[in-house]
Amino acid sequence: MKFMKKITPYLLITIAICTLNACKKSDTPTPTPTPVTPVETIYTVGYERSPNGVGHYVAKYWKDTTAVNLTDGSTEAEARSITVVGNDVYVSGYETSASGLVLIAKYWKNGIGVALSTTDPSALGIANSI
Repeated sequence: MKFMKKITPYLLITIAICTLNACKKSDTPTPTPTPVTPVETIYTVGYERSPNGVGHYVAKYWKDTTAVNLTDGSTEAEARSITVVGNDVYVSGYETSASGLVLIAKYWKNGIGVALSTTDPSALGIANSI
């Protein structure tokens, strides 16, 4: 019991010192997060039903929130991929023939379409990437 009486004050002092050291402020400052700079321009591709809600899908791309139609809605079309090189915008996808029976693989450069496959009904084409 005498041993416990001698150890108790030392134990209390040790606990107090450890507690005070644990609460000490850190010398290393907390880093301030750097704000993320947003990307200047975002491009995305897809398709939408023609403006009147009836008819065919219109292939298009969006530059930020501005839509750019690649087709006029007279046939089905879909944009699948986009690449921007300098001021040139390249989009790949497809457009159906006037009969709607043939898928024609296409790419568009700055909105001008170029057919990659034929209108042969036995050949179906879709350009998935550019």
